[in-house]
This record gives sequence, structure tokens and C-alpha cells, in this order.
Amino acid sequence: MNFPRWSSGLPLWRLVPVCIVLLCPLGCGESADQEEVDFSRLVPVQGVVKINGEAVPGVVVTWLPKQWGASVGETDADGSYSLETAMRPGAFPGEYKVAVSYLVSAEGEPQGLAARGSMTPLPGMATAKEQLPPKYSSLDHTELTGTVGPAGGTFDFNLDVEDFNPTPEAPSPEEPKAAEPEPKPAEPEADAP
Repeated sequence: MNFPRWSSGLPLWRLVPVCIVLLCPLGCGESADQEEVDFSRLVPVQGVVKINGEAVPGVVVTWLPKQWGASVGETDADGSYSLETAMRPGAFPGEYKVAVSYLVSAEGEPQGLAARGSMTPLPGMATAKEQLPPKYSSLDHTELTGTVGPAGGTFDFNLDVEDFNPTPEAPSPEEPKAAEPEPKPAEPEADAP
């Protein structure tokens, strides 16, 4: 069988193992700028979110640092939240951009962390609309920031939002139309004698 040959006459198939041995170290292991994440450095971060002075359950609070991943929390009925990072309680010390988001489905259901993080999209997420302006809800446009110290901390946010309705009315289902009476069949005309 004739295999393609390098210009020196060496069959190309003999170069494959050499390439694997030479290139494997480039794709294996950690890069120089990656470091192992030390979750023991997480510190407790909590707070209260109020919108126009009122606590709203189901509000998602996202803290985005300059490095690594986001820390998130969700408000309860009192507006309280606690942050988690990679499903562990707390956040790393440092500076953060903070976004506060309140998604509500067309049915009027708040879409919290469970709905947003579901492996299969939930129906409510398909129709959900953000109820807060981008200056609070978008990580690209947020005006909110926070600095977490070595001991953690409490960070409260009172957002002023015009025309905010925490429980938008779900559209009422259309009422079934009353059945129209069926037209009576036309009676045959009698033949005149």
C-alpha cells in the first residue's frame, strides 16, 4: 500500500505519533493564569431589597466581580437575600457590579432563580418580562455596585421605580362565547295544486 510521503521520503503516518507527543502538553493541564479556586475565602453577604419602599419576593440579586463567576441570591417575602457562589454560601471579597432583576411571566408569576436556572426551559420563562429598568437589572447598564470586605457584609438596596407593579395582572382567559343556535333547515315549499 502506498502512503503519502513527506518530501524527505518519510511516510506521513509515522509523523502522527510524534505530533501527538509534541502537542499533547500544550492542551493538557492548567494554563499559567488559572488558579485553583479557594472556596474557604467565601464570606457571608446578605441584605434587603426594596422597590419603592416595599419588599418583593422573587427578586434576583446578581453580584458580578471582575474575576471568576457571579454570586446570586433571591429575595424572600421580607425582601431579604443571601448570596451564593457556585452553590456555596457567600461571596469572595472584592468589588462588584450588582444587578437586581424581577422577571414576571405573562401569567403573573415571578421567575426566580429556580426558573432561570432550570435545565429545561419552563413555560413562564418564555413569556417573562423584566419589570425593572436596565439601570438596575442589566449587568451592562447597572448603576449599583458593592465592595465586599474580608468579613462580608450587609448590603441593602432601595430602588425607586416609576409605575412598578409587583404583581402584574395575568391576562384573563377569554370567556367562552355563548353557543349560537343552529339555523333551522329550510322547510321545503309545498307545491301549489
